[in-house]
Amino acid sequence: MKKYSIICIFLATFVLLNGCKKDQDTVTLSAVINHPSKVFINDQRYPCWEGGDAIYINDDSYSINGNSINTNNRTIAEIQGVTVSTNGYRAIYPASIVAEGSDISGTNPVTVTLPRRQVYGMTEVGGNDYQKIRIPMGAYISSGKTLQFSNLCSVVRVTVDNPSTAAEAKEIQEISLNARDAYLSGTGSASITENDETNKISIVAGGNKDVTLSRSNPNHTMKTLNPGESAPFDIYVPEFGSLTNSDEIIITVKATTGYKKIKVENAYLNHSSIVSIMVDVATLKPLPAKLVGGPTFNSRVLPNLSGITKILFKYNDESDHTGAVELQTEDSPTPIYGYVGVDESNNPCYVVSTAADSILANSECGRMFKNMTSLQEIEFGSQFNTKNTTSMYEMFYHCTGLTTVTLPSTFYTNRVNRMDAMFSECTNLESITIPEEFNTANVTTMWSMFKDCSHLTSINFPNNFNTSSVTTMQAMFDNCSRLVSLDLSTFNTAQVQTMYAMFRNCKKLEDLTLPSNFNTARVTSMREMFSGCEKLESLTLPSDFTTASVTTMEGMFKNCKKFTTLDLSQFNTANVRVMAQMFYNCEKMQELRLGTDFTMATVEANLGNYDSQNNLMGRYGNMFYFTGKTANGNPSQRCTVYCTSDVQEFFADDRDGTINQTYSHIAVNNAHADYCIFTDIVSQ
Repeated sequence: MKKYSIICIFLATFVLLNGCKKDQDTVTLSAVINHPSKVFINDQRYPCWEGGDAIYINDDSYSINGNSINTNNRTIAEIQGVTVSTNGYRAIYPASIVAEGSDISGTNPVTVTLPRRQVYGMTEVGGNDYQKIRIPMGAYISSGKTLQFSNLCSVVRVTVDNPSTAAEAKEIQEISLNARDAYLSGTGSASITENDETNKISIVAGGNKDVTLSRSNPNHTMKTLNPGESAPFDIYVPEFGSLTNSDEIIITVKATTGYKKIKVENAYLNHSSIVSIMVDVATLKPLPAKLVGGPTFNSRVLPNLSGITKILFKYNDESDHTGAVELQTEDSPTPIYGYVGVDESNNPCYVVSTAADSILANSECGRMFKNMTSLQEIEFGSQFNTKNTTSMYEMFYHCTGLTTVTLPSTFYTNRVNRMDAMFSECTNLESITIPEEFNTANVTTMWSMFKDCSHLTSINFPNNFNTSSVTTMQAMFDNCSRLVSLDLSTFNTAQVQTMYAMFRNCKKLEDLTLPSNFNTARVTSMREMFSGCEKLESLTLPSDFTTASVTTMEGMFKNCKKFTTLDLSQFNTANVRVMAQMFYNCEKMQELRLGTDFTMATVEANLGNYDSQNNLMGRYGNMFYFTGKTANGNPSQRCTVYCTSDVQEFFADDRDGTINQTYSHIAVNNAHADYCIFTDIVSQ
């Protein structure tokens, strides 16, 4: 009985308290739209509330009661059930731009997130259509019950006109605003001030570089304009203040049949401003044509290149293309044709033609020009855009006739992840012009990228040539036999796992400096890395050039004939299993320094019971063959090897060192260490 009484008392108290809270702690506020706010831009528009409009007040979201909207003046409505506050009310519309659970009742500016994509819709009020777009508004009252809402953003109105002389209706799909500089992606602020200067609400709006107005489903048309019709469209953006030439914005109107770009400058954008733009859809340009993928392009074009030395990309071309090969994707708004024609000098060439003013390259550009051996020139023009491309592997592979490649500034590579063998086997290529827009931050593989470009004398890498994501540089510059200089200052190799044959047969290089970001901590293979660099006299290695993970150094410095000294005292060979021919034919070598971490312990552990001549030859054979002597066997060139006593013992010589009874016969006769003098580095 006692337990039952306690429960009854608790329930009665709960009901009483909650009933009182509802009666005493809520209030009904009036929401009034000031001019110009929401969609009320001029006399052609109507400001109005709609039932369900969500408003964030102090620390929660509330909805407009549709039945409370004043039918004669829809700028007035009621917000019921608002929690009472003795400090007044701060409000933001729509509630969706405020993070859920926020408390905006204080005195600090409110941070909101403005949407990049704004949804376009139409509704009817009083028999008139108006654009339904939820322009952010704010209001503040320190006392009383009326919230006066005003815009927190500027409004850019784009009026699209289809003149009466137009031949057809135009379906408007999307209107976008792009800031060429970064101001929209920064923060803007706006404030609504009442009669009392202290009564205000501020907003710090995280904007975007791109703002788009479209239907929620991109495939739906916003509005169809028949000949003689026009329609206004509004986009809201953060306030900015004075808009000068240096921070212009670009408005793009896209229809199903084309697009139009307009530059806006010398405008003023604040929370009460309206910038009006007029667009004549009769002047729309065709949408960018979309090119087929690289392998498809190759299969359709290559059979038509007999005797053709040039490919020319041609834009805004209205020529008759009867019988031409189609090169556009199925969803391309504008066709692309390929045919044998002539260039401006009346020379025969293969023309890639479109009526559009630009071509959007496929996401897959791999193998695009592969094996087009007759080509000597590819003229992309400035309208070949690769912004959506993710792969360029073997793009110019085996174009043995190309002598120059000039990539336009629209050759964007921000999304590309593959560049393996991109220019490989372009054996006559003498120069490559790489624009600053060539950003390789997402590329993971560059193996054989310039392999066998045997006529290249230099490669100028732009600042955006970022290799921080690359995992393989195998044979990247292999057989670039005429390279006389190589600036790798932009290289970051922290993720690279293999450098096999990276600089092999770069026969003209006389010096090479690897930058501080040339980190080799993950590299497992340095096999033939500098092999065949016959004129290399100076090699500068950074402190991050570590070999602790390397398992093979086979032929690493093979045929580096110009070295007289080489300091490898930082090398750690604890995991190296193969060193065969590592210093093979380094005939000018007089001094070689191997540090205290240069050990032969791994080979001894792996040889075990297999101490046969073949096993040792496979791992360490000819390691010092012709090291420090000419091909004529001139003993005056003998090389002094500063090393640990373990290495000295392993390569012991009957004449110059203590014999290691287990391996000495094999080491001396087959590893050819007999022209090296091994000296304990500890004693130096």
